[in-house]
Amino acid sequence: MAAGEDTSHILSGLTNQLPDRDPEETAEWVESLDGLIREQGTERAQYIMRSLLQRAGAQSVGVPMVTTTDYVNTIPVDQEAEFPGNEEFERRYR
Repeated sequence: MAAGEDTSHILSGLTNQLPDRDPEETAEWVESLDGLIREQGTERAQYIMRSLLQRAGAQSVGVPMVTTTDYVNTIPVDQEAEFPGNEEFERRYR
């Protein structure tokens, strides 16, 4: 990745709203991560990223969580509670 290359498409959440005070250094870090993945694989990259996040927390560096998961209903349909309120009434106002 070249210095100054637009990376906004790969950033999400709050990270793309923060000013990049040193785009060249950022590009070097991204290139290093790309190289790590290429040379040692995603498992090693995950380990390094988790270690860095743990270290950031230990150094009181606030890192916003960007966890997103698919919704999975863990309650079987036959164990779900009855609809609260008046379902027919509420359907008219949706």
